[in-house]
Amino acid sequence: MIIDAHVHLYHNPKDLDRIVNSGLIEQAWIMNTYYACDKNDPDGCASQEEILEVAKEYKGFFIPFGFLDFRKNPDVVDELHSKGFAGLKAIMPGKPYNDPSYFPYYQRAEKLRMPVLFHTGVIGRLTRKEAGEGLSLGPTNMRPTMLNAIAMEFPKLTIIGGHLGWPWVEETKQNLGYYPNIYHDISGGYGGYLLKWMIDNLDMRCHDGVHKYLTDKILFATDARYGRENAHNSVFRNIKFWELFFEIAGGFHHWGEKQEIEKIMRSNAKRITKNA
Repeated sequence: MIIDAHVHLYHNPKDLDRIVNSGLIEQAWIMNTYYACDKNDPDGCASQEEILEVAKEYKGFFIPFGFLDFRKNPDVVDELHSKGFAGLKAIMPGKPYNDPSYFPYYQRAEKLRMPVLFHTGVIGRLTRKEAGEGLSLGPTNMRPTMLNAIAMEFPKLTIIGGHLGWPWVEETKQNLGYYPNIYHDISGGYGGYLLKWMIDNLDMRCHDGVHKYLTDKILFATDARYGRENAHNSVFRNIKFWELFFEIAGGFHHWGEKQEIEKIMRSNAKRITKNA
């Protein structure tokens, strides 16, 4: 069983029983990205209400993360928590993530024990009309290194950087190696850069005083949009690919040992939700 720590949800989702009862997935963390979807597209992103409804229907399986909208008052964190969101998703901030004006949001999240998954690195192309006012269109405000100050200011806040922060993967390595409360997920496809980065780095020791290897800080994730048969077929292929990659390529490394693969595919994420 694995935990898919970064997924999305289609509007009017279908075929979810197949995912839930597959015997392959223990949990899936749904990120609310409704703000960036075409509201008139019948296959667009699920609304906040749909995400909460699915999480309630499949309690314990789908873990909902609410959109951390920095354009709103910091009280939005408390509102999302009261509605039932277990974590927060930050993306496309108008200012860099580490801008001090955002600290009140993180302070509330830390107090409520809500993990925050930050998009890091390259982002899909959006027009200003699609994104809306007050959101950034490029990746500059979302560099992995911008999570450093947040980690130091809020040491009890669980921070997750999405997509390994490409192209700034050296910054990602610093995050994982030096900050106990920063994790990164591997979602974003089978890109050669991602595989090479893992082969080159997963055996590295951390120097954060808590963890031993980078395998303690990596989360499996697909970034898939659940709710359609084709999407679910892709998820199953993705799981199989990574299991084979860790088994075969990892066979020459420490990170190919069974207990290290288990950390990436499941137990690191399980520890986060247990503590949330």
